[in-house]
Amino acid sequence: MVVTRDTPQRNQCSATATTSVMRASNSDDNKRTDREPTDAETRLIIEFTVPAETFILAHTLRAVPDIIVELEQFVPTYGEGFPYLWVTDNDDDTSFEEHAAEDPTIVTYSQAADLDGGALYEVEWTDTETPILEWLRNHDVVVLEAEGNDDKWTFKLRVTSRAVLSDLQRYCNDHDITFDLIRLYELTDPKMGQYNITAKQREILLAALEHGYFEIPRETTLKELGDMVGITKRAASERLRRAHTNLVSNTLRIGQLTGVGIDEDDI
Repeated sequence: MVVTRDTPQRNQCSATATTSVMRASNSDDNKRTDREPTDAETRLIIEFTVPAETFILAHTLRAVPDIIVELEQFVPTYGEGFPYLWVTDNDDDTSFEEHAAEDPTIVTYSQAADLDGGALYEVEWTDTETPILEWLRNHDVVVLEAEGNDDKWTFKLRVTSRAVLSDLQRYCNDHDITFDLIRLYELTDPKMGQYNITAKQREILLAALEHGYFEIPRETTLKELGDMVGITKRAASERLRRAHTNLVSNTLRIGQLTGVGIDEDDI
């Protein structure tokens, strides 16, 4: 199912657009003068929260307060949007979809996958600017995690320097946005293996394969997978999804490896 809203302007958020942006960043025509960050700088991680109304989907999150949404985007966001959206804790998909169809930040969406514990949507966003979206589009950062509910959005970003954090804090202050910094740290040991798959992600992928999780019909459940690796059903869903994202991002995008992966030692 594909749902489209009429709008005069569109911000194309697709794999093709992402590839084009990444290629453009390496072209001779690129007018940006940013210096290349050092290894230490690219490992700087910031985690923070902002109010839900300062980012996308504010209308939908208010209307369906029981859901949690997560953005799937693991490449630099400069000039780009977020093509994939994961919706969890929602027993009724139609409730989310009814309100998403009226959300002023969405042009069109379609359900890409329906899995245990949630659904994955491919989304095209409008050019409607929300404050935090505007800042992300204008800064060369990597969104590692972005989770929203009816109260707030929680972000984990990889940034090039502390100056980026200072700029974000200044921007929020200028726009009267409540900014709560959770953590600031250097990722000194990413622990990423081949294809940016962590050891824990590899473990659950192999368990899923060996125990028939990908078979039709499935021969095991998310809860059983979680029990095998010693985590909850929700954590198993998160880990398996991130493993899929890292694997696909670094294998199917031939010649366009992001070099970015997600580790979840806190799960």
